[in-house]
Amino acid sequence: MDNAFLQFYSRQMLFDSVGVTGQSVLQAKTVIIAGVGGLGCHVAQALAGSGVGRLILVDHDTVDETNLARQTLFNQASIGQNKAEVAQKTLAAHFSFVDIVSVNRPFDSSLVTDYRPDVLVDCGDNWPLTQCLDGVASAGMCPLVHASVSRFEGISYTRLDATFPALTALFSRPMAEESCSQSGVLTPAVGLLGYVQACQVLRVLLYPTLGEILPQMLLFDGATMGFRTISVAKQ
Repeated sequence: MDNAFLQFYSRQMLFDSVGVTGQSVLQAKTVIIAGVGGLGCHVAQALAGSGVGRLILVDHDTVDETNLARQTLFNQASIGQNKAEVAQKTLAAHFSFVDIVSVNRPFDSSLVTDYRPDVLVDCGDNWPLTQCLDGVASAGMCPLVHASVSRFEGISYTRLDATFPALTALFSRPMAEESCSQSGVLTPAVGLLGYVQACQVLRVLLYPTLGEILPQMLLFDGATMGFRTISVAKQ
């Protein structure tokens, strides 16, 4: 680590749970973010700002005007361009210590073989994508951090290993029957759940320094500003 790196991430290294050692660990890690929409933009920015060494941004969608209110890495000039590529350029301009790669195609398990990530992050608002990522986690290939948001409600669930129940076992159908483009979504709820995901990713990467990770779902209700957890039994 050079002085510029230490200065850039100095506030995060001030507390013992991270420190220089933890920051070195984060710098050596790779994370795949599947979906660079509302959740993915917040997750990617938070992880780059936390010093995760390599981020693989996967999305084959393009930016449209309805994205701009909550997908914070895009602006009017981004409309019509690939989300992963725009996000990569935006983040690379600010976080020079992070290797950020854009992948302009749908996620599939070959990306795990190609990039050997330490964590997968499900930011897709897409049940088939969730099923694919869940299958990778079930095969023991990689931990998975999931979140989904609909209207003003959200859920987050982390599979630390294959002994944690699969999402497809917990839910026989999508958590949200409709995508946010159909049901609507509260902009701050998206940001909040994205940052929850980012915190969970850091907890996995630094495990167990930031605390025990248990098989439980975190639920958020924006109407009551309430959080609650539901514990589930290991497989």
